[in-house]
Amino acid sequence: MNIIGVDTSAAYCSVGVAGETINPLERHEPVGNEFNETLFELLNDALTQAGLEKHSINGIAVNIGPGSFTGIRVGLSAAKGLAYSMGVPITGVPAYEALAYKVDPKDFPLCCIIPLKGEKISHLIYKSPDVPGGSEAGKTDTWDDLIQKLQGIKCICGDIPDEKVHLLKINVSPDVSVIKRKPSGIVIAEVGMQKLQRGVFDDLVSLSPIYVHAAAFRKQMPLKGRK
Repeated sequence: MNIIGVDTSAAYCSVGVAGETINPLERHEPVGNEFNETLFELLNDALTQAGLEKHSINGIAVNIGPGSFTGIRVGLSAAKGLAYSMGVPITGVPAYEALAYKVDPKDFPLCCIIPLKGEKISHLIYKSPDVPGGSEAGKTDTWDDLIQKLQGIKCICGDIPDEKVHLLKINVSPDVSVIKRKPSGIVIAEVGMQKLQRGVFDDLVSLSPIYVHAAAFRKQMPLKGRK
């Protein structure tokens, strides 16, 4: 099984290719808000480097957010177009799920953080691997608001600015582990491959971005996806 992963959740474009018989690889480029042309250039480069033709692709995985309002929608639209034209299944990967990927089990409970505009952030707490929890999951918060919810958290993961790392160490615990990580095309591809191998895929028409307001988040956030 060979999977293309698409991530346009921030001011970059990242395309990854993962498969059972190839070495995983990724092409990544900062693009601001100009995603379309760059995304397909990176995709062609990634397939060429992997030695794959499009007919060798078995599925598409795409970051469905939260993240850049424009980027997520462009990436999702492109991924849907690829899945439709290639006749392969598509699976949406929440940004939180990509951040939590391969974090050591000893580092749970884990809080995954998605920076939004200004001081706003969105978060999801995992009590253990693959088990998200917390009634406030996905709500838009400020850093100060979030800190009040992090007592007992062993690890915080996300695209976290250096000054916020210091803030977290002081206000949560000096022992809290902080992993600076962004979702990426290769992670999206690898997570997507695992989901597709389990038969977890999404409907091409109804697959939509994750929004950070609570009602939509609760509706769209099942970690294992939808058949």
